[in-house]
Parts: sequence; C-alpha cells; structure tokens
Amino acid sequence: MRLKIFSFITLILFVVLILSLWNIQINKHNFYKQLSDKNRIRLVPLPAARGSIYDRRQRILAEDKPLFTLSLIPNEFSRQNSFAIKRVLEKLSKILGLSVEQIKQRINKKKGVPFAPLVILGNLSKDEAIAIEEKNLELPGITIQIIPQREYPYKNIAGHIVGYIGRINADEVKQKRYGYQFQNWVGRMGIERSANIYLSGENGGRQIEVNHLGRQVRELGIKLPRRGEDIHLTIDIDLQKAAHKILAKQGLKGTIIVMNPHTGGILAMVSEPCFDPNDFVSGNKARITKILNNSASPLLNRAISGLYAPGSVFKPIVAIAALETKKILPVAYLHSPGRYLIGNRFFYCWKKSGHGWLNIKEALAYSANVFFYKAGEKLGVNNLTRFALLFGLGKKTGIELPGEKDGLVPNKRWKLLNKRKKWYKGETALFSIGQGYLLVTPLQMARAISVIANGGYLVKPIIIRKSQVTSHKLPVTSYQLKPVTRKLNISLENINAVRDGMVKAVEDENGTAHRLKINNFSIAAKTGTAQVKGKKSNSWIVGFCPVKEPEIVFVILIEQGGLSARRVNIARELVEKWREIKIK
Repeated sequence: MRLKIFSFITLILFVVLILSLWNIQINKHNFYKQLSDKNRIRLVPLPAARGSIYDRRQRILAEDKPLFTLSLIPNEFSRQNSFAIKRVLEKLSKILGLSVEQIKQRINKKKGVPFAPLVILGNLSKDEAIAIEEKNLELPGITIQIIPQREYPYKNIAGHIVGYIGRINADEVKQKRYGYQFQNWVGRMGIERSANIYLSGENGGRQIEVNHLGRQVRELGIKLPRRGEDIHLTIDIDLQKAAHKILAKQGLKGTIIVMNPHTGGILAMVSEPCFDPNDFVSGNKARITKILNNSASPLLNRAISGLYAPGSVFKPIVAIAALETKKILPVAYLHSPGRYLIGNRFFYCWKKSGHGWLNIKEALAYSANVFFYKAGEKLGVNNLTRFALLFGLGKKTGIELPGEKDGLVPNKRWKLLNKRKKWYKGETALFSIGQGYLLVTPLQMARAISVIANGGYLVKPIIIRKSQVTSHKLPVTSYQLKPVTRKLNISLENINAVRDGMVKAVEDENGTAHRLKINNFSIAAKTGTAQVKGKKSNSWIVGFCPVKEPEIVFVILIEQGGLSARRVNIARELVEKWREIKIK
C-alpha cells in the first residue's frame, strides 16, 4: 500500500515537472528568449565630440582636444595568470613612473562591465601613449584610448561668455531633464549651456555579443558618433582681452560691455572677478572650491545678472521723456542751484554751489541734479516709468546667455504692493536721477544708450553670430546674424538734442566726461555716480562713438568705484584699444 502511494506521488511530481518544462520551453519560449538576447547583446557607448566655439574672426574659444587615456579591458586582463599580470604591471610602472601598488589601487577602484574599457589613468603624455602602444603585444588587456576633452585656450578671459561643461548627475538623469545618460557632459554656464543642444552632437555605440561569462564574442554593429555643431560668436577676443586687462590690472570689480548699436552684436563682455572654465573640466577640487567659496562671486556675470542703480546715466532717458512730452523745450532754461526743496526735505546736487541757469544739453553735460529733479517733478512717476520701460529697462534683453535678470522699474502700484506704502514726491526726484528703487543690468543700459546712438531703434543684444549649417535639430536660420530692432516713436530732433548734450559732456572742459576727449575723434558719453547704502558709490560711464556714424556703444560699471569722473580714463583706454584693434 505504501509503495503504491509513493509511486502515485512520484507520478504526480513527474507530471508537474513535465508540465513546468513544457511551460518554460514551449509556452514561454519567446519571453525567455528575449531575456537571453537582452543579456547576450550589450551596447558600448562611443561619446561624441562637442562642437567648437569661435569668436567673430574664427579664433577658437572652446574646443575638444584629444586626450590620451590608459584603459583596461577587464575580461582580457583577467584571463592571464598572476605571474603575467605582475609582469604587465611592472612594465606599466616603468613607463608611467608609478609604483605597481599605485596602479593596482587605480584598477581596483574602477568597476564596470567585463568587455568595456575602463579608464584607469587619464591625461597621458604623447610619449607615454606611444611607449605603451609600442608594447601593446606585451600588455594584454591594456589599451590606449583617445577621448575628447574640453579646452578653453583663453582661460578666464572669456569664462563668463563661453561658460563650462560638467558631468550630468544621477538626479538629473532620473528627472529626464536633458535626455542624456549618466556621465554625459552638458553645458553648465554661458554659451556651453544655452547652445548645448547644438554643441553636444550625438553619441554613437558598439553593439556586441557576450557569452555567459560576460566576455565579448563578436561585434554585431557600430554607430559612429556625430560631432556637435560649431558656434560662431560676435565677440572679438582681442577687444575682450583688452577690456579684461583694463579691469584686472587695477583689481577692479565690475563689467565692461562693447556693443554694435545697430545689430546688437556684443563685441566684448567682461565681468570681474572672473574664473577659468578649465578648472571645472579638469576636476581640480581645490580650485573649484576656491571659486565657489569666493565672496567676490567670480561666477556672477555682472553684465547680465548684476542689478544696480544707474545713477546719472539714466538722465539721458529722463531728458528724452521731458522733450517728448514737451514738459521741457530744447531751448528752455531752468535754474539749477545747489539744492531743491521737495515737501519738507532738501534734495542736493553733487556740486554744492549749483550750476545756475541751464538748458537740457548743458544739464546733461554737467550732470546737474536739480535740473533733473525739476524735470522729474514736471514728468511725474508715470511718465518716468513709461519711458524707462520704452528704452528696455526692467525686462530681460533676450541675449543668448543663461542667468539674465529683469531689473526693476518702479511705479506707484509696485510700491503699494511690495512696500505697503504710497508713493512720495521725493521718490520721484530720486527716480529722475537714477536712484531710489530703480535697478538695471549693465546690458540693459547698453541697449538703452544704443537708442540714442542709432537714431531711435531698440535693438536686441546678440552674442551668437551663426552656427554651422549642419543642424537637423532646429532651422539654422535661428542662429544667423539678423538684427532684431524695434523703431521707437521718438523724435529724431529730441534724440539729437540729447546726443549733443552727451557730446558736450566730453568736449566741454567742464563736462563730467571731459577726460574722455580724444583729439580729432568724436565721442558722446555720460557719467554716473550711483550711491549704495553702506558702501562706496558705484561708478558708471556710458557712451558711443564715432558720433556721426556710431560703430560701438560702451558701458562701464565699477563696483564701489567712487566718483565716476575719476574713472573716465578707463573709458578712454577702452576706446583707444578699440581703435587700435579696428585699424589692425
């Protein structure tokens, strides 16, 4: 009886086994075949080189250069016996000048799939790479790979413009923000970031078959990587270097912008202090930490992200507003004493004795505060706000650089919502000389002064001139140099009156920008000293030249630079450098 029961149970188990095998081998054949294929076929990525970044004269600002790396293919290396591995390590030690133990530590730190090369030592010299290649038969499992590494030949000269690249991290991959895989390089700042989709190219890969040990059996196919597109900027690197030197040699914090007033093309954009983007690519932790912990904020592009009260460089806009609304006529004179009473408070001029009777051109030339207090009083806050916005203040310019700030153009409603207080007449007086709540970026001021230089057109600043005609991602016309301008409804007669006042500021020996005067060369300019609570005043110098047919607009801001009249020599040096470069 027991034997029958045992036989019956055995039969049932045998039937269950047969059915299970049938289910696995027949019913789920396709399912397990797919799993097997997925495990058998692997993809080894081949990274694409990034496109290069050039200045307007085809000089390289950023490029990928070949980097020699010592790589190890695990399944080939591990096939050897311990004696053979020891000999390989000893030979590498002699070539590289590292101890066998150091090489072992590098190998042990690296993990990956058996068939894919692992970089165990980067940045080999050309001689080291050749020496290893010559002994490749004696070094099984060891190979030399040439991979692209980003290089910025001008270092900190154009750091804020070109930016830098960095490895995409695991969190970004999970968020699927970029559509890249872990360890891909992506732009982190500047043009590298804003034009990343163009510069990054397309990665390739090798499809290989591996056995159950993970060792390569054969190569099934290969897709070669496609290099990224080249980007050409409006920047002139010679002028960029000159502007950088002007600030750096005096250890000044601030920014210099040189722009074409007709196209909006940026010829130079310097922000000090600056940084070397090569430090981020090389992964030098000490230098990166120093940059990040620097209280002077070297990563801040002050040209587009710094917010400042414009001070007296706002007065040309107030003058245009007064003339356009006919609150002041070009031939009218206003008395400008050393102070002016508004309500129960006196508002002062920078010149204690005042300037006496002035027309609008003289008021601009001598930067007479009381004249503009009176002009602002006639205009009212609504008109001041309207014309500030008309000239592009208080909003991003749209330049192709990340991190641009809006700025602030205040009005009564803004103050009520944000300060819970009504607007006072004294605040209108401060507004009329570019103080109070008004905040602008230096690039916004370059755009505003361009309106006076080009005869009434608001231009969109651009820094990308063109990209190579290889794009399949977006129409290449989106990166062609096509000026974006908007004609403002401003009288050319009134623009010329303000222009004359800015010329007088340079030509008149009492003008605030007289130190900018260059014989036989016409320049229009306006200085500004903007007060900063608890700190030394910021210095502004804005202008354009030549006056009749302007080719450049320049904006200079020196943080805590003191009286702007003492900083005019910086503008003179900049203009002289521009003329030298232009003549060459």
